[in-house]
Amino acid sequence: FALRDLDKYNYRYPQGESYQDLCCRLEPIIMELEKQDQVLLICHQAVLRCIVGYYLNLSTDEIPYIKIPLHTVIKITPVAYGCEKEEISFGIESSVTHRDKQTSESIEKRLLALELDNNTSVNKCNSNHSNSISIF
Repeated sequence: FALRDLDKYNYRYPQGESYQDLCCRLEPIIMELEKQDQVLLICHQAVLRCIVGYYLNLSTDEIPYIKIPLHTVIKITPVAYGCEKEEISFGIESSVTHRDKQTSESIEKRLLALELDNNTSVNKCNSNHSNSISIF
């Protein structure tokens, strides 16, 4: 998660998509939502983060960290100069899947530990098999 934490909005999973990719993919859908009076969306948390971020006019730094609790209806209501967000919980106990934005210091520590682990693994592998190259 350390590389993802450096820039969660732009981080793209292998063979996957980033929040930026998702927001671009959702743009035509959001334009259609704007034309509707009332809409009910049932979707994954990442999709909902992008949609809520759009309606609340949040920055790309904020979108990946919007708290979207499970088993909750999130009601977005247009008001003068923006939108209001209301959460209506069903009271079903579940895991908290939210992860706060990490500090630069904690990310740097994890990256350094990852780098040290990778160097140790490569050295062990190379010392055991002098004619082979291992990449981790």
